[in-house]
Amino acid sequence: MLHITIISILIVVAAATLFKPWVGAVAYIIFSVMAPQTIWYWGFEGIRASLILSAATFLSLALHVVMGNLSLSVWKSKQNALVLFFWGTILGSYFLGGFPPNEMSAGNLNSAVLLERYNKIFVMFFLLQPLVTDVRIVSYMVWALICAFGYYTYWANLQYLSGDMFLHGLRLGGPSTPLYKGIYADENLFAMLFVMAIPIFYFMAQENKNKIVKIALYLLIPFAWHGVFLTGSRGGLVGLSIVTLHIVYRSRSKLLGVLLLVGLVAAFIDQGGDADATAQAGRTNEICLGCHKTA
Repeated sequence: MLHITIISILIVVAAATLFKPWVGAVAYIIFSVMAPQTIWYWGFEGIRASLILSAATFLSLALHVVMGNLSLSVWKSKQNALVLFFWGTILGSYFLGGFPPNEMSAGNLNSAVLLERYNKIFVMFFLLQPLVTDVRIVSYMVWALICAFGYYTYWANLQYLSGDMFLHGLRLGGPSTPLYKGIYADENLFAMLFVMAIPIFYFMAQENKNKIVKIALYLLIPFAWHGVFLTGSRGGLVGLSIVTLHIVYRSRSKLLGVLLLVGLVAAFIDQGGDADATAQAGRTNEICLGCHKTA
């Protein structure tokens, strides 16, 4: 039933994209960030959802450019020139570098796999630009991101409260398939999801006039902090600190900004734990896992 529902939704979205190209842009963004194929993997089996969305979006862009409804002039900017230069350095490093590409089986370490991912990111970056030129569409995209970030904030804290995260170790990674595949399976990547989410929660709360929505967005922030702590990512903690300092600097309410900073320090003291105790717990956990594997 889930399989049929997903196919039906993809067909509707692809059809709507042909008439309203921005629908494909918003759908692709939320699909890329949400990665539902790793959450409900049994329903997405055999479905190339990402390919369907990107193909429909590309076809719609080409059709509306030919019809004169869309312009590609948005590509003419210094930012895009710098992005192209950055893309070129990556390609040059891969094909002209002094060291051969790393062909390790792990996807996150395989140079060819990583290059393919980077190429898709850059292609979609340029493809979506002509489709997202209206402030209203940008708003739809931001709220789609908030929904995805909000779900993962809920999911991470649920894993902790239910105790499920401790079945796989002391560090929380994102959802993954039975074969441990998932774009957030690595704890450091999962931490960066929350680092990106927090400023969006904060600044959208600042701009929103609805008090209930404003309070809900503010309340998501400490739970997103907790999500970073659960990953045990040192890079995530550095990113979280920088993001919080930036929020304090940019905040229109300095009192609220300072309260956030104090709250982060208090949360770190409470959640950080003792380094020696954490290391010892990690060693104990590895031994226990080894015993289970041996058994």
